[in-house]
Amino acid sequence: MLNEIEENSFRQIALSWDGLPVVSVEDSQGLRAARNSKTGFVKLVMNFLVRQELFVQADTRYYPKDRFRALAQNYFEEYKGRLLEVMREEEDATD
Repeated sequence: MLNEIEENSFRQIALSWDGLPVVSVEDSQGLRAARNSKTGFVKLVMNFLVRQELFVQADTRYYPKDRFRALAQNYFEEYKGRLLEVMREEEDATD
């Protein structure tokens, strides 16, 4: 069962994401990444991952590095039970 903090966090993330346009004027003009669109927000996240040396950028493509793969795999193994529990709750809610 989702605890109240998790539920409110997921809800706030979903509401914030849904409220963003897909692209903004800055995105379409190739200006710097910004938080005012989904595209800009994803660019900010990817820039962060590149700076942390978790991804490498080649032109407009991003590729995960071994360090990112290890982090994701370890996280999944550690929280697999909790992730499955959350996914089951979502399935039950849609039934």
